[in-house]
Amino acid sequence: MSLQLNQLSEQALELIKLPGNLVIKKVVIGVLYTGIELKDGTVGVSFTLTDRSMDHEGYHSLVKDGLPSEKRIYELIEYCSSPYSILRSIGVAALNTYSQTYIDFSEASYLDILGILESSSDNVVGMVGNIHPISRHLAKEGKIVKILDKFMPPTYIKNTTQVDKVSDLEVVDSILVSGSALVFDNFDEIIHYYNIFLGKKS
Repeated sequence: MSLQLNQLSEQALELIKLPGNLVIKKVVIGVLYTGIELKDGTVGVSFTLTDRSMDHEGYHSLVKDGLPSEKRIYELIEYCSSPYSILRSIGVAALNTYSQTYIDFSEASYLDILGILESSSDNVVGMVGNIHPISRHLAKEGKIVKILDKFMPPTYIKNTTQVDKVSDLEVVDSILVSGSALVFDNFDEIIHYYNIFLGKKS
C-alpha cells in the first residue's frame, strides 16, 4: 500500500467525528470511474482500475460482508489499504467524497498548473494518469508529453507518447501526477524517481 495513501486515509478517519451522519446513498463501479454519493448530495469519484490478475478475488471480498452502499463512509475509506485495486478505487472515491464537504480547504493554496507549465522552459512533461484536456492542451502548446496510463487508449496526438513504466519518465523536465497513482499503488515509486531524477522540479 502507498505510504501517502495510508497517511491520507488515516488522517481522514481521524477527522470523521460523527460517521453516522455520513449516510451513503449510492456506490457505482463503472468501466472508467467509481463514484460514491452521500444522501446529502456530496459526490466523490475515482478511476476504476483492475490492474492485478488476482482482482477476481477482490470482487468476492467486495460483497462477502455486505454491499458497499450498505456500509459507513469510514468503512469504505478503509478500503484504501486493500491489496485489490477494485477496492482501492472505492476507498479513494470515498476519501474524495468525504473531502468534498467535510475537510476545510479555506486556507489551502491553489496553483494554476497549466499557467506554470506554459510559462516554464520545461519542454518535456510527464503525466501519471492521462488527464486528456491537459495533455492535449500541452501538446498543442508545443510541449512533449509522455504519459504513463495502463488504461489509456492509443493516442495519435502530435507530441504525445505513452510509456510503460515509471522509470521511463526519468527523461522528463516536470511531472503531473493524478490521483490514479494512489489506486495504481505506484505513488511511492513515483516519488522515489522524482527525488532521484527531477530533484526540486515541478
